[in-house]
Amino acid sequence: MRNQLEKAIRNGTPMIMIYRAKDGQCTKRAVTVLQTGEFSFKAYCHMRHAKRTFLIDRVLALFPVIEREKAVL
Repeated sequence: MRNQLEKAIRNGTPMIMIYRAKDGQCTKRAVTVLQTGEFSFKAYCHMRHAKRTFLIDRVLALFPVIEREKAVL
């Protein structure tokens, strides 16, 4: 997971994250990773429009946002 986070920082790639909150609720968020720590990372959360801190062990899935190219016909 840490490798994916560090790669996202280097490339500036927005990521889709499935995150389990403290209360057990799961959310799907688009984030831009800003900084990683030992147990957490800071990211801009596009859902909340704010910088947030997330615990790495609560991330269930993390993958890059794939933008489709628009074809001109």
